[in-house]
Amino acid sequence: MDYAALEQFLFQQMSQFNSAGVSLALIADDQIIWARGFGLRSIEQSLPATTRTIYPVASVSKSFTAAAILQLVEAGKLTLDDPVEQHLPWFTIKPGGESIRITHLLSHTSGMAALGSSERIAGALSGARNDFLPLVTYADVPQFLKGAESWTVGRPGERYMYSNEGYMLLGCIIQQITGQPHETVIRDQIFQPLGMANAYYNRADVEAYDDVASLYQLTADGKRLALRSPYRELNAHSGIVTNVLDLSRYVRMYLRGGELDGARVLQPESVAAMQTARVPTSNGAENGSRFHYGYGLLNMPDFFDDTLIGHGGSIGISTSFIGWLTQRKVGVAVLMNGTGVPTEFIGIVALTMLAGADPYQLPFVVNDGYYAPLTGTYRTYMNTVEAQVRRQGDFLSVTFKYDDYRSVTTALAPDIITRDYCRFYTVAFGSRMNVEFHIREQGQVDLLYERYLLRKARS
Repeated sequence: MDYAALEQFLFQQMSQFNSAGVSLALIADDQIIWARGFGLRSIEQSLPATTRTIYPVASVSKSFTAAAILQLVEAGKLTLDDPVEQHLPWFTIKPGGESIRITHLLSHTSGMAALGSSERIAGALSGARNDFLPLVTYADVPQFLKGAESWTVGRPGERYMYSNEGYMLLGCIIQQITGQPHETVIRDQIFQPLGMANAYYNRADVEAYDDVASLYQLTADGKRLALRSPYRELNAHSGIVTNVLDLSRYVRMYLRGGELDGARVLQPESVAAMQTARVPTSNGAENGSRFHYGYGLLNMPDFFDDTLIGHGGSIGISTSFIGWLTQRKVGVAVLMNGTGVPTEFIGIVALTMLAGADPYQLPFVVNDGYYAPLTGTYRTYMNTVEAQVRRQGDFLSVTFKYDDYRSVTTALAPDIITRDYCRFYTVAFGSRMNVEFHIREQGQVDLLYERYLLRKARS
């Protein structure tokens, strides 16, 4: 593999998206074959990101909770078809009159819509928002869900609806069955057997460590805010803090069918159950989703004649991705102290390179390469009107500034994307309106928007 090409890609992406720090590890032949930190773990102190730097892994934590549930299945303490109320008698939500079963919580098919509790709690604890929700411990979950009976969108098993609350319920079940805190179960049953010595949940453990990432959020106007890590007891869906070296040990366990260095964490049947594609994440295969969800893990079949398994995570101020190819037995772990370039983007590109394939065969890489020349400031003749074009995931946005007090922002959806011509569209007065970009020689870009011809300003 050409590691220099991956490094160049990361430098370009971090520069483009204004990312602070990234740590990355690649796995092959049952060992880490390459690992590096990029950028800064602390901008204020000018400290570099390293492979030892620990970051919150956000929703990658869900796979640990799913593994703990499968361990309880192996021990005969529950079955995946058990109704939730069998273990949590206070739980009364029955979408369409049917019981939600543990298999539905694991695969995000419970029928409950996402209730947004994690977003509000994490935002308040990090300092990103002022309002707070008194959902602090697992003992608070019954009261929080008491009014959610009508917030369902179908019978259990019908459709995919990603739910942090569903994984909170799994944490409640783990604690109910074991009689121990969820984090204690994960530490004793997964961290310790795998030798993940630098994987934590608690603030005190993290603050005692000597290589901790500061966490940043990019505001809408591009400013970077330093925020706090949102420590909490409710952590079955998000809460682990670790580094790419320890995450690599976790990935290696799956590549080895559930064991590592003589320690068996899961039986091969449980690993297979977690990795099995159960529901398309687009809520319908007809929508063309390449991703399916298993138990705490995503499944992308037909990935360069292989199957990609993995999961990403984001709490805005920290993002993550783990992934591996089941046939080639290669994997990746990525951690970042903020937003910017998606960690899934980095991880999938790295896996593509490990597979010996060209990343430019990935649609999102092609679009990213084509989108980059389009962003920037545009002006009409004699600078009479100014517009700002920004990247918004798979979309662009254009903001027209008409004077010092008035501006209008419009989202642009892609239609035709080539190297010298890109057509997007929006909706105006109930009708489709095309928006065109013409890429000329010497890097000149012209934007045709309604009645305006605008030209990209030279940097």
